[in-house]
Amino acid sequence: MRLTFPALSAAAIAFGAVLSFAASAEGVVSLHAAARVTGSQVKLGDLFDNAGPHADEIVANAPAPGTTLLFEATWLTTTAHNFGLAWEPPSAQTAIRVQRAARTVDNTELSEQLEKVLGLDASRTSLQFDTQYRVQVPLGDAAASDQPGYAIENAQINQQAGRFTAELRVPPDDAAAAPIRVAGRLVAMADVPVLAHAMAPGEQVAASDIAWTQVPSANLPAGNITDPQEMIGRTPRHPLQANQPLRPLDLQVPVVVKRNDAVLIVLEKPGLYMTAEGKALEDGGRGAAIRVVNTQSNRTIDAVVLASGQVAVRPPGVQQAAIR
Repeated sequence: MRLTFPALSAAAIAFGAVLSFAASAEGVVSLHAAARVTGSQVKLGDLFDNAGPHADEIVANAPAPGTTLLFEATWLTTTAHNFGLAWEPPSAQTAIRVQRAARTVDNTELSEQLEKVLGLDASRTSLQFDTQYRVQVPLGDAAASDQPGYAIENAQINQQAGRFTAELRVPPDDAAAAPIRVAGRLVAMADVPVLAHAMAPGEQVAASDIAWTQVPSANLPAGNITDPQEMIGRTPRHPLQANQPLRPLDLQVPVVVKRNDAVLIVLEKPGLYMTAEGKALEDGGRGAAIRVVNTQSNRTIDAVVLASGQVAVRPPGVQQAAIR
């Protein structure tokens, strides 16, 4: 008796068809939707999926860093056939846009690199460019710190004019690339003590509250604080922001006698020491001259603040004793 298995045969046929389709799909050549390259050349595998053994073949020069290049249907078809790829464009409008990966170099980075090339001390001299540069340089191996994707050439300083000039070559190994000229001024810098954080009146400045910043020497007004000792132990006269150069008038000795406070008035003369009760007519810190009224004689006099609740009246030329 002959046995037949029609259901099994149909399943086998269907299964074989699926395997056949999967195998053919694996080898189907398709165009990428878009491409992004890091090098200076475009390879076949950057454009087509399943490019096979020819994937690393160079087919075109890459666009300039940070720009794109459009490859259209006719060129793509010719290129694919030249390498034996079975690909046809779905339409005459088929195309792929290739982008050259890049990063932006700005004035901050250029300053750091030029300072090294020119041998400048950044704490003493700053570079101020004539314009804001934003240069697109290749991204990839050339973006490493020791190879920033560009070369600095012909860097020069004119000390008499206070100027600098240099040329950038992008990429650094392209002798045919047109150099980009950069120029600017040499700016002398000064280190200035500033508050490390905002402070309000009543807060006393300690050494830990002080930081340093650099400002152009020409922009630092005469008389601004340059010695941190002029800040320590003092308090702001008004709210102060961080990292701002300060004037002596921005700070004051902390108030130890307030207006309307009762004070002990001390009169000191050689061989004479007298006291009287009084009232302060204005605020004052240690060592400050303020007006007080003698509550016994009702006379208003000038006195020097010694400590909280104590002021002194001294004849001219008599040195103030330290009151602890």
